Amino acid sequence: MKILNKVDTIIIGAGPSGLSAANVLKKHEKSVFILEKEAQAGGKCHTFTDPLDKNNKTEWGAALIAPNYGKVIDKMQEKRLAWEQVLPSDLSTVPFDKNLSQMSLLEKGFWGVKFANEILVFAQHAKRYQQLRDKHLDLPEDYKIAFRDFAKKFNLEKINEFSYLFVPAFGYGLMEECPAYAVLEYYGTMTLPDLIIPKLFGMQGLRGVKNGFQELMEATAADFNISYNSSIQSIIRNDKGITVIFESDDGLQSISANSLVLAISPLHWPSLGMKLTETEQKCVDNLSWYQYPVAVVKLHGYPANHYYEYEGLTAAGLEHLALITTRDNRDNPQDGRLCTAYINLKLSQQNTRTDFVFTPEKIKQLKAELMKVPGVTDVDILETKVWKDYMSTLPWELRLELDKNQMHAQTLYVGPYTLGGFEDVACVWEQSHKATKEYLLHKQPKPSSLRKEVNRNLFFFTSEYQKPYDGRDITATYHHSLS
Repeated sequence: MKILNKVDTIIIGAGPSGLSAANVLKKHEKSVFILEKEAQAGGKCHTFTDPLDKNNKTEWGAALIAPNYGKVIDKMQEKRLAWEQVLPSDLSTVPFDKNLSQMSLLEKGFWGVKFANEILVFAQHAKRYQQLRDKHLDLPEDYKIAFRDFAKKFNLEKINEFSYLFVPAFGYGLMEECPAYAVLEYYGTMTLPDLIIPKLFGMQGLRGVKNGFQELMEATAADFNISYNSSIQSIIRNDKGITVIFESDDGLQSISANSLVLAISPLHWPSLGMKLTETEQKCVDNLSWYQYPVAVVKLHGYPANHYYEYEGLTAAGLEHLALITTRDNRDNPQDGRLCTAYINLKLSQQNTRTDFVFTPEKIKQLKAELMKVPGVTDVDILETKVWKDYMSTLPWELRLELDKNQMHAQTLYVGPYTLGGFEDVACVWEQSHKATKEYLLHKQPKPSSLRKEVNRNLFFFTSEYQKPYDGRDITATYHHSLS
């Protein structure tokens, strides 16, 4: 067994939360070693490249960056990566858009006033939530109920309708399941204005990363020592520190450190060969999460836009098509437009696990549903994937308990399941940054200055962006097509 040089911190997981923690530690001259089970960094920020055309790409997961993405925008600027224009969306099946499109100009004016008032009320709740979160306090029961019920109670039903586009559509759970505090964390005080106000001035409120979201993750990961394709055999934690034994392409190895960062879901903790603390075991036992099936497809005749299938965003449409995204802007490509199709599933817990498999029957069903999408004349399903641990969530009380136990076993916990965590890239990046500073470096995180926020907005809104891919058609066929 090869014994590696000791480092300050070992990080398990090279997704956004793990890379964020590594980024903080590096700036404070701490040595870091990252273990990643996959062959690449980025976690769910993963990009598919067309094997017949390396310039044509689609996302397996995260795809968009909003103006309030804070440190993610900073990293885009630091790495000098280019923005990409986001293609339009077909919202014809979504009640929020259907109702709005049928209104007269006067009705839209009244609607706009009511929606603006809802945004103000929501921002007040979000600010209160943030204050309680930052003081590590319990939440009122109203913040623990499902967001749909919360919205009904506080007359925020327009925001609830709007949220179908950003909560169930992105795999974060049904509106009648996702806790109110999770949506308050996700949106914060400024997300809704940031999405809507730019449209009033003819500007885009969302952008993509040229060459794919994975480009940003790999540019960030290049700064660190990462062992890919790593299978952890055991983790020993004691007064002397941390020792991890793992197997990778270089064989069986051992590395020691002063501290450990768990940047993976509690779903995977039992597989680490590590004796769990009482609180860690509670997290494993009380975790809820989703499996999130996605498929990379070529859609013939499909226009260059994203598509929302509203029924797939509701309980009635679970296990059916919910969303199609694309970055392929070619003019009616003969080989079909490269897209990603997403499917929502029911919530998983320890006693009610979902185990989705893309069987031939499921692939046939998906193809039939894609054929019903406006414009589609034929479908090729190229590859499929099921994210096994999407939207890992713990009850608020357990998040507080875990937070009190940060560094109890020389271990830092970062990710969507923690206090202040949510599956969204910006949320996990920010949570990991704050927790690493506060608990590992014993430094109080500072709020962003006005100057910093102005700089971010200038970079986001005034930087040139490139158009989505509009290159050549492909005449070759895919020998590994699933349909």
